[in-house]
Amino acid sequence: MQGWGTVGGNQFYFRARWAYWAFSVSEDPRLDPVYIWDSGRGFYVEGSYGKTPYDAGYMPEEEAEAIIRRCAAQYLEGRR
Repeated sequence: MQGWGTVGGNQFYFRARWAYWAFSVSEDPRLDPVYIWDSGRGFYVEGSYGKTPYDAGYMPEEEAEAIIRRCAAQYLEGRR
């Protein structure tokens, strides 16, 4: 499961694989958010998902959207 878009005028990337998901935002237009894997390069948050090692890769779209919305809200709140 993957998703791309914008939040607050910046690009974001969402990925759910194995038993984890990750959400990143790049505030540098030259840096693709795919390459942000910690908070030292941009906004980054991750979490575990499911009960088996493969559940995140089969996450329903509705659940992925809910996680993306929560992460986007967290990002925007931190910019205030």
